[in-house]
Amino acid sequence: MRNFRRSGDADGERVLPAADEAAAAAALPDVGGEGQQAEQLSGDDLRAAQHTRLELEGFCPTTIVQRDGLLLPGATDLLCRYNGRVYGFVDEPSLVAFMGQPEAYVRAVLNVAKRAPELIHMLRLQEHFPAASIAEIMRQHAQHTTGTSLLAPARSYQDSNVQTPTHFVEKHIDMGYEWNEWALRRRALQLANLRQKKTTSMQTAASALRRDADTQVYLPTENGTMTGVSTGTAVPISRNYVAGLRGAPDSEMSLVNLTYDPETVIGKYR
Repeated sequence: MRNFRRSGDADGERVLPAADEAAAAAALPDVGGEGQQAEQLSGDDLRAAQHTRLELEGFCPTTIVQRDGLLLPGATDLLCRYNGRVYGFVDEPSLVAFMGQPEAYVRAVLNVAKRAPELIHMLRLQEHFPAASIAEIMRQHAQHTTGTSLLAPARSYQDSNVQTPTHFVEKHIDMGYEWNEWALRRRALQLANLRQKKTTSMQTAASALRRDADTQVYLPTENGTMTGVSTGTAVPISRNYVAGLRGAPDSEMSLVNLTYDPETVIGKYR
């Protein structure tokens, strides 16, 4: 296995423990890229890949493996396609290291996510961990490392639903059913009484084509009209006039009283 260069080491070289990585990779699911080669994107492929969703949410896989789960976003001009998926890298040495052994790096990323379960959901690795329960993965890792774990086994949940009918038994109402004993006896007496009855009819000459009928008639109400009459009482009107104020010098002045009675008919006018 070739040496992987880590960009932050002082000595410039860091050898990945091959034995540990191989043992850990054996317990991980198959990434499905064995035998394929990684290719660096350029030109139109690079511009087209910049508008697609990158694998690992755009974080550099080389940095995740060499720096124990450190998440650094990759550059938009350093992209590599492997197994139909596009990865981004922070620098050129990281890209070259990944292209040397892409399958080993992908398995190493899964191993890092197994040690740090919080990365499973951050890097969208649920397809490699179908039963990705963070509590269960932490418990298994602690039990594998120390031989014991204080964490309880994670409970598995499953969604389920039940559809029940509205009415288990179809509704049937017997309108002729009677639960009261006395009501049944009363009905039996009525039926017995009807069996002893006979209906007879006879028509005579007097009743032929005739029938007695009564009709209720509501008589009209009495109508009346009220006419108003205008009348009143007037007292005689009395006026006094002075006569003799004008005329001959020898005329004498006299007082004349004129009394008019409105009730007195004068001619044909009142």
